[in-house]
Amino acid sequence: MSKTIKATQEPKKDPAKTALRLAVAKLKTREPSEWNRLVARIRSRPVQVKVASIVWFDIFSNRPATDRWDDLDEYLKDAFNPDFQEPATEDVEYALEAVGYPKKMAERRAQVA
Repeated sequence: MSKTIKATQEPKKDPAKTALRLAVAKLKTREPSEWNRLVARIRSRPVQVKVASIVWFDIFSNRPATDRWDDLDEYLKDAFNPDFQEPATEDVEYALEAVGYPKKMAERRAQVA
């Protein structure tokens, strides 16, 4: 039996990666006001700021400057405050999941942010 793949055969897709791509695509369909509402529900201001920063980078940052969404600006300005206290990674991860990020993505983004 040959190990080459016939041109008509599709490579096997990883179901976990497919599910993650679909979840990310769904996140990108949310309106800015919905993101603002979800971030506002987070109780800790430092966690709000961190989650808003991550959401802005993941969802909002690809927009042209002429069509900018400013819905999360009230949180983002605090990120540049020299007195800003970084929240615990676990708190950020939990909050990202609460606003709809898939668990694996929330884990990764909370670590990198």
